[in-house]
Amino acid sequence: MKKLSTLLLLGLMSLNLAAQKMSKDKKAVVASVEKHKENLIKISDSISG
Repeated sequence: MKKLSTLLLLGLMSLNLAAQKMSKDKKAVVASVEKHKENLIKISDSISG
């Protein structure tokens, strides 16, 4: 039972770390889109005519 509890705890810790990394990556993507917002709008406008 002790081994199962330890394994479960390690699994939950690794999920937490993965979730934090995703959050950091998501923030980076959002910042990049905001930084390039004007160019993205121009590209979108030229595509849609």
